[in-house]
Amino acid sequence: MKKIFLFCFAAVFLTSVSVSAKDLERWRCGSKIIELGAQSFKVIENCGEPNSKENVGTSGRKHQVDIEKWVYGPIGGYMYILYFKAGNLSKIESVKES
Repeated sequence: MKKIFLFCFAAVFLTSVSVSAKDLERWRCGSKIIELGAQSFKVIENCGEPNSKENVGTSGRKHQVDIEKWVYGPIGGYMYILYFKAGNLSKIESVKES
């Protein structure tokens, strides 16, 4: 009985952790759809300025490029985190607001 309880508890915990942040290939802001690869100026043009911008580092060995993190939201209970490498959208995350 104890093993079944522990298994169920672990399954619920892992499920809740796995849905707390989700990678997306596209994001809708207003009536516009933003996809991976979009240039940063196009994102601002379509979605406005983010709530925050942060330089989170560099990537690459020969040619280092800046990596920026932009945060939009909360929108519908989610925060949207956009990552840009060399000015191009490389990753979109949605995080449920707690």
